[in-house]
Amino acid sequence: MGNTEVLARKVSSRITCDTYRIQAADPYPHDYDATVRRNVHEQDTDARPGITGRLPALDGYNRSCWAVPSGTSEHR
Repeated sequence: MGNTEVLARKVSSRITCDTYRIQAADPYPHDYDATVRRNVHEQDTDARPGITGRLPALDGYNRSCWAVPSGTSEHR
């Protein structure tokens, strides 16, 4: 479990909310150094990795909060 999931769990334990985990189509390595290398490459190439599955519909929500691991290309 990474820091982003810990944060999402803390938030959802304090407020009533739905959570949804977005997963990369090509899973990130379990090895920290390999993940950092991949993240650096993705940032340097402005990559937008594919995701597994479809995102849920956001109709009916007034607010959304997105938690993204630091070091990933999605934070830009």
